[in-house]
Amino acid sequence: MKQFLVIVTAMPTFLVAPVIYGSYTDFEDEAAITTISSTLLSLLTIPLVSSFASFWFT
Repeated sequence: MKQFLVIVTAMPTFLVAPVIYGSYTDFEDEAAITTISSTLLSLLTIPLVSSFASFWFT
């Protein structure tokens, strides 16, 4: 369960965030850029966090 929680924290930004953000502000583009960059960054961070969790919690 601990490993699962660690990996979930490494997941990218929720994909509906730009839609929700855009309905309350005028900065929809910034929310979309944040979602895209967090998704691309997660391609590196999820494997790193996963290996760290397997090392730390075993």
